Amino acid sequence: MDRFKIAVELAEFFESPLIRVFSYYSTQGRDEKEILTHRDEVMARFRRKLDYISGRKVVLVHENEHAIYGEKVAQCVDLLQTMNSPQLRAAFDPANFVVAGEDPGVNWPLLKPYTIHFHIKDALMSTGKIVPAGQGDGKIGLILTDAWTSGYRGLLSLEPHLKFAGHSHGETGEALFKVATDALKELCRTSGVPLDC
Repeated sequence: MDRFKIAVELAEFFESPLIRVFSYYSTQGRDEKEILTHRDEVMARFRRKLDYISGRKVVLVHENEHAIYGEKVAQCVDLLQTMNSPQLRAAFDPANFVVAGEDPGVNWPLLKPYTIHFHIKDALMSTGKIVPAGQGDGKIGLILTDAWTSGYRGLLSLEPHLKFAGHSHGETGEALFKVATDALKELCRTSGVPLDC
């Protein structure tokens, strides 16, 4: 909580309205069933954070990160509905859902009302390999088209992780970042989603 308070103070100082958050890793490693036993603690911790930022000009943006309580859509929706706060929204990462074995196209309508940010990377369902946007099973073109036609005018954070995708960090490198950028631009062009970059 002390680190969280520092993050809030820095966000306010830099006039950055969004703070990306995760919904906690298990102490037991990647154990899908075990993490679900910590639901009440996850909710209690998020309630304390939301109480702390109440009345402040910051919004917590939960990402469906790998191996956390909110890795899968059911827990993401559970968290967002239980907290029921305009100061907790979602960052939608299609590749993370693919790696979790879920269909981002199915998950999108469930998280659409909460989504205020996108993390763009794609992945193959068969292997979990991270690939450029539009070359995997993330259904990014369909999702971005729907978001655009529904009025989304926020940011797309490109987080390709094409060289290395590991726990808590990834690497792309300059050459592969250009590959990722070009793939996203082409995907948006063919999907009718204008980019202002």
